[in-house]
Formats: sequence, structure tokens, C-alpha cells
Amino acid sequence: MYETRRDWRVRYHSYDYRHRPSFHGGFYYYGSSRYDPYYYGYYCFSYVPRYTYPSLYFYYGTFPYMYRDRIVFISFPFRRYVYVPLYVYGDDFYRPYYQPYPGYYLSTSNRREMRNTLDDIQEAWERADYDLIMRHVRYSERVHVYFKDQYEYSVDFDDYRDMTRDAMETIDTIGFEFYKVSMRYRDEVVAYGRHKYYDDDDKYSVVNVTYTLERRGGEWYITEVGSSPRSTSRL
Repeated sequence: MYETRRDWRVRYHSYDYRHRPSFHGGFYYYGSSRYDPYYYGYYCFSYVPRYTYPSLYFYYGTFPYMYRDRIVFISFPFRRYVYVPLYVYGDDFYRPYYQPYPGYYLSTSNRREMRNTLDDIQEAWERADYDLIMRHVRYSERVHVYFKDQYEYSVDFDDYRDMTRDAMETIDTIGFEFYKVSMRYRDEVVAYGRHKYYDDDDKYSVVNVTYTLERRGGEWYITEVGSSPRSTSRL
């Protein structure tokens, strides 16, 4: 079982939202040697309504909350999406379930670049190499975060990078795989995956993930990430 908000409050009763971490040697220290150090300096170990929000990797059972002033909420304009199940991710990645609808065709080169991007994401977690993911995130744009199928907030490039680096260096990935890729619109696809790992207590866990990729020219970039402790139905 994941720790509850109450568990975190009890365990960090002497380290609440009013305290900020110390910074030295390139790391942030939060007052608990077990979880030191971190690259990200805005975690909070107390839940305070409207002041703290679940961090990007909340469902991984290690990273609790973050400060409200680090996130933004975006009202997305209404867009009509057509979700076309295109590929099983694996050796038969290039074989579609059926012929995509007219106007939703991806060229061989675009499919290849998409596959390379997803391979980089998978390899990043397996090798704990955050640079492989960050090369597919645009510095000038925010990453939109979803929990249990629902949009929560958006974060800047630096926040996404530092929290991702913390996650990769804290947990022990034993398997990361994409099992389906769907087209959401002409230049957007959603990849569904499962992340198997041991946390810092050596407990085996599985988190379901989604990565939304958007094509810009010949490149595919991460625009949305999602996580859930159950199979996700979003997108």
C-alpha cells in the first residue's frame, strides 16, 4: 500500500510546509537523511489544502507533495478528438490493427521517429538516464500532468526535469514497456505503458503511465504525462 497523506504528515511531523530545504553541493536537503538528497527544491511533506498538490510522481509512493506556486492550471479549449487504435507496441509496431481513417495516416519516417522517441523514454527509465527523456521536451513549453485520467496541472521544463531525475535515481526500474499507441489527432499520439520497479523500501510496484507526443516538423515531443496505480482509460 502507498503511504497515505496522514502517514506522510506523521512521519514528517517536524518538517512541514513552512520549512524550506537547505541547498549545498548541488542538492536540496529536507531534514531526513533517509531521503536526502534531492535535485528538486520544492517538495512538501505535509498536505495543506490549496497550498500543496501531489507531486509529479505521487503514485510512485516516494514523492509526496509540491508547492502551489510551482504549478499552473490551464483551461484547454474544446477540441474534438478521434482516437484511432493504431499499433501494438513491439516487434509488430509498424503493422496497424486496420487501415487508419482517411487523413490520419502517418508516413514511414514519422512512424520511425515516433518509435525512436518511445524507445528513448523506455530506455531512459531502464538506464536512469533522464537526458534521454528531456531531449524530447521543449524548453519553452509546459508539460501537462494527469492523475487517474484527470488533468491536474502543468509544470515548467525545469520542474519536470528535476522531479524526473529524482524519480530515476530513487526507484529501481525492473521493467518499462509500452503496450499500445493510439492516434488522438493528426499530429498527436498517446502511448500507454506499464512501469515496474522497486521503491526505496525494496517493495515491488507497478504504475500505469501515458505519454502524449506531438509532432513538430520531423520531431515528436512530450506534451502530456499521466500516471495511475490502475489501468488507465484516458485517451
